[in-house]
Amino acid sequence: MTVANEESGQEKTLDPTPRRLEKAREEGQFPQSPDVTTLVLVSIGALAIWVAGGRFLQALVDSTKMALSFSDPARVTPFLIEWLLGPVGSLLIWIVLVLLILWLGSVLGPFALVNFQPKLSNFKIDPERISFINGLKRIFSSQGLSQLGLALLKATLIVLAIGIYLWVVIDGVSAFAGMSLTNAILYALRLIGGGMLVLIAVVLILGVSGGFITALLFKERMKMSIQELRDELKESEGNPELKGRIRQKQREMARSRMIAAVEKADVVVMNPTHIAVALRYEADKMAAPVVVAKGHDNFALRIREVAKEHQVPVTESPVLARALDGAVKVGAAIPEPLYRAVAALIAWAYEVKAEPARAPELYLPDDAIPSEFRPETKSQNQGTPQSA
Repeated sequence: MTVANEESGQEKTLDPTPRRLEKAREEGQFPQSPDVTTLVLVSIGALAIWVAGGRFLQALVDSTKMALSFSDPARVTPFLIEWLLGPVGSLLIWIVLVLLILWLGSVLGPFALVNFQPKLSNFKIDPERISFINGLKRIFSSQGLSQLGLALLKATLIVLAIGIYLWVVIDGVSAFAGMSLTNAILYALRLIGGGMLVLIAVVLILGVSGGFITALLFKERMKMSIQELRDELKESEGNPELKGRIRQKQREMARSRMIAAVEKADVVVMNPTHIAVALRYEADKMAAPVVVAKGHDNFALRIREVAKEHQVPVTESPVLARALDGAVKVGAAIPEPLYRAVAALIAWAYEVKAEPARAPELYLPDDAIPSEFRPETKSQNQGTPQSA
């Protein structure tokens, strides 16, 4: 398969460009994990309770004491007004503040993911999304059922963690009977605080793992095909960075394809570390041996390494390696003037495969490679002045 054939495919293998991610964000697409949102809400709630816990506790104790100290039925109405406007009112204020903080966190959290620049078109009413039938289809689709399974698994983990925590502290609950009201409330809040820490720990694990998976899935969804990258390149008026990325991806694909071809090659000839050329010959299918891979320097060493891993014979012949490298493209058959040299190379490879323990040395006659395919001859010709 040639590079051109590979380019014509629409497989999305390229990482998204900054422009692609920017356009997705403008359209309201961003990696949003419910687990991260839950983690934010639980953390904010715990922080709010920790900050306001003392005042909240004091208001709770005062309202409870005042309620328990009532003993005059004739003053029910004045007492209720005083009780509601006093300690109960303070208690309600702290509850409302905590709920308000949680609400702000749930609203501002998603907005922060889009730099507080939400796409207003995402707030329009979509009849398709509020359709009862479509809703049932989403619920009972494979994605909906998988999400339901994940939700049940998360709920099970949370319940299990809280259950273990309660099992550990259950012995201390019996001590409530001998405590004063204030101490009992303090101890209860301490137990609740411990439970909150356990909950935060579980939600933290779920949030981090869920956020990581969501980010990976979003990146995979945003990947681009070469054609999409070209279209973006045209829109950006030939951005050199994008051109470079296309060329780099083409090289990577070509090298991956060549490495796979080396595994099935018949022989690899090297020079001895700077150039490597892999050849394959099927007598019933090919008119002449074909160059299936070639490379220089590090990639040449990689070709040799893969060849040895797959028991492909490797030999050194600097002149032949240079001749093949300079005259034959990957995927092309060798030219007729090199038939004699390559035939000797293929015959040598067959002997090595037949008797690895008695591997002979490759012998090429001096005239096996014509002078026009020898690099030193070319350089001499290029350096000779032409007569007028």
